[in-house]
Amino acid sequence: MRAWRGAAVLGALGLLALSGPALADHGKVGLWESSVSVTAPGADQPQVVTNRHCMTAAEVAGPALKAPPESGCTMQNTRTEGGTFSGDLVCTGQQKSSGHMTITYDGPEHYTGRMTLNTTAQDGSPVVIDQTMEGRWIAASCGNVTQ
Repeated sequence: MRAWRGAAVLGALGLLALSGPALADHGKVGLWESSVSVTAPGADQPQVVTNRHCMTAAEVAGPALKAPPESGCTMQNTRTEGGTFSGDLVCTGQQKSSGHMTITYDGPEHYTGRMTLNTTAQDGSPVVIDQTMEGRWIAASCGNVTQ
């Protein structure tokens, strides 16, 4: 099993995927549930994280997904075609890495996506991390969920 410095990268990926499923004019305002499954070398099974997010009208109408500034990552070569968003994630912070992601809405209440991330293990050897994501709209009312 190779050790890889994945905590910061997984945190950035989780924030990227779970911060809100909004693509410009895609999805619906309200409560969304998103699940992200991350498969990394040496892991016995994928790590799955599920989160609920209250998507606002501004997020639905806003620009494509962006990596949070504190992640040290940026989205480049972004493209939106129909219900599909794609782009390259480039991380230049402590954990240098790069990858490609695609997210597709098959309707206003559901999306799926995949990201492949290339990074390095502590010994300097290359590591490929696969992430799949899925989100579904739950309700128009967000209840107590504020993020």
